[in-house]
Amino acid sequence: MHVKSDSCVCVCVCHRNLGDGIDYGQRNYACLGELIADTLALFEQKGGDDAFINIKYMVPTYESSVNYA
Repeated sequence: MHVKSDSCVCVCVCHRNLGDGIDYGQRNYACLGELIADTLALFEQKGGDDAFINIKYMVPTYESSVNYA
C-alpha cells in the first residue's frame, strides 16, 4: 500500500490475514514495506549510538521498533 503526499511517497507495512494459509512470498520479501521496516530495524540495532537519530533525520516518520532492555 502506497500513500502519496506532496513531498514524499511512504510505503506502509503489509500485514496479510491468510487464516490457515501459508505465505510463500515471505522468504523473498514480496512486500516492500516489510523489507524496509526490517532493514531500518537492523540499521538501528547495528548502526551505533547515533543510528536512530540519523534514520529519523532521513525518514521523519520513522518510529523505533528496537527494544532496549
